[in-house]
Amino acid sequence: MPYTTGADAKESLKGVHAAEYYLDYKRRGGVHSNLVRQDKDRAEVVVAWYDSMATADERANFGDKTKERGAQRRRVGHITDLIKERFYDTFDALPDLEEPKFNMKMPPSVKSDKQPGMNWISDRIKELQK
Repeated sequence: MPYTTGADAKESLKGVHAAEYYLDYKRRGGVHSNLVRQDKDRAEVVVAWYDSMATADERANFGDKTKERGAQRRRVGHITDLIKERFYDTFDALPDLEEPKFNMKMPPSVKSDKQPGMNWISDRIKELQK
């Protein structure tokens, strides 16, 4: 039997899609899973963005465990699309500056159909802050 300190093991968000985490968070009653500090910071950013794009009815629906999860996933997918559109519009509106150092190109992941992971929103914010 391995030695344990009695502390709960921390979960990792590696490979977790942002939309899935958000839906699970809402279904847990708005409680983050047991995460290491860095992952908790990422999770809080994801939740803040999804909450800001969802209506009050959607936020309540996502927390309802009696609702069909497939329908909830589809609705959260629409919110993912809204978030991606927001970043797409933001990157698209940036001026093309002369100096290559400041020439912001739209990251391919903004235009991708791929489901964003937990770092996706934070990474786009960092790119915009450069």
